[in-house]
Amino acid sequence: MHETVLKTSVIFLVFAFIHSLFLSRAVKERIAQLIGRSLMEGFYRLFYTILSVLTLIAAAWLIHNIPDYKLIDLPLWLEILCRIMQLIGVTLFLYASKHFSILEFTGLRQAMDYLSKGSQRGNIEGLSSNTLITNGAYAIVRHPMYLAGILIFTFNPDITVKGLTLTILADLYLLFGAWIESRRYVEYFGDQYVKYMKEVPMLIPKIPKSLLKFDRF
Repeated sequence: MHETVLKTSVIFLVFAFIHSLFLSRAVKERIAQLIGRSLMEGFYRLFYTILSVLTLIAAAWLIHNIPDYKLIDLPLWLEILCRIMQLIGVTLFLYASKHFSILEFTGLRQAMDYLSKGSQRGNIEGLSSNTLITNGAYAIVRHPMYLAGILIFTFNPDITVKGLTLTILADLYLLFGAWIESRRYVEYFGDQYVKYMKEVPMLIPKIPKSLLKFDRF
């Protein structure tokens, strides 16, 4: 059982390290110096997407082959409740993702634009959006995608050694990611994001004022 925890933790941490390393500004700026700003804007986002998918598949395969042990059998009503919470997480993720272009988010648009036009616009990854999103899911919580991930992992009803280990590590990683993202946005958006931070909570959803108002009879 201890070996299962250790192996699962090592694999997850290696995946998280690679994922975070190539997301860091220092690494991106270093790569941009090596290959040039134009190539960086055109292809880095797609490279990062492919790297993330491949490392995720590798990590999932390695963890799948580790022996696992059941810890708790949840009653049916509690398992259903957990699945509902996971469904809320998936719904929140999809609701938040509607603010982004899938082609741009994965880097496909940048690569196609570079191949057809030979030039890019946007930040170091070729992302063109420089507007702070504060509506929709982002009016309820500042990091809805991170919250979605936390809901999906935390309410996994399969309580096993591997499952519990992954839940703890993933939740900690998502919390750290939300904190890092907040710091990065403060640098990028400045006072605009500081004001947004004061109005909208980081991960605990804010109840809209409209739901707190009751008509008087």
